[in-house]
Amino acid sequence: MRRALCILPLLALLLAPGLAAPGDAPARVVTLATLDWPPYVGPDLPAQGCVAAVAREALARSGLEARFVFLPWRRAREATLAGHYDGYLPAYADAESGRKALCTRPFPGGPLALFTRSESEWRYTGIESLRGLRVGVVLGYRNTRQIDHTPWLALNRSPDDLTNLRALLAGRVDVAVADAYVAAHLAPELAGEKCDLRLAAVLEDKALTVCFPRLLPDHEALARAFAQGMDSMRADGTLERLLREHGCAAPAPRIPCP
Repeated sequence: MRRALCILPLLALLLAPGLAAPGDAPARVVTLATLDWPPYVGPDLPAQGCVAAVAREALARSGLEARFVFLPWRRAREATLAGHYDGYLPAYADAESGRKALCTRPFPGGPLALFTRSESEWRYTGIESLRGLRVGVVLGYRNTRQIDHTPWLALNRSPDDLTNLRALLAGRVDVAVADAYVAAHLAPELAGEKCDLRLAAVLEDKALTVCFPRLLPDHEALARAFAQGMDSMRADGTLERLLREHGCAAPAPRIPCP
């Protein structure tokens, strides 16, 4: 009888939601909402991109199976916060944690930059140097605090990064905000449209995070499982390897325009 009583707490731990031991079948599926944002994440990328590869491995180390649903970013975030998905990624770590979501310890992202056309002589010297210019951003993205909250800034919102960069090349905006890795990945698609992008300035190096909605009962267990997996991956070099293999590691890329 004493042996049976000693086993009960162990059984309770193993059966707790989101804490199944690796190798248990079937694995708890964690559905994460995301967007098509290469090279970080995308349905047609190898391993669905570096962020997907990192999240998949981190959760797998706690016996969890990550699956990804690809949506426009604003919808991905809002649907998750409404409880339709277990989490969303990749979010900018400096903008997300709060009352509605529990976000994980940051992992490396990339440089958020300003782009112009190559013939432009404009130089970024601070937010005032954008006065009078049309600035392209992506609908639903968070950029820098100054760009997002300067009331006089003339923002042109595109549905995605490719459309934003095309607006720049077509002269519909003067400056475009984009992640440098994303712009480098998309540049070959712009080659037929005279791809003459110039990286004018790096605004910030952005760290990324995964966010779990607080309204779901197991959000803390999921965040804890992800954090433990990431700690293990940092320690054994897997995180750095996955970022490097999928084109998401420093240094900032050259824009490969012909």
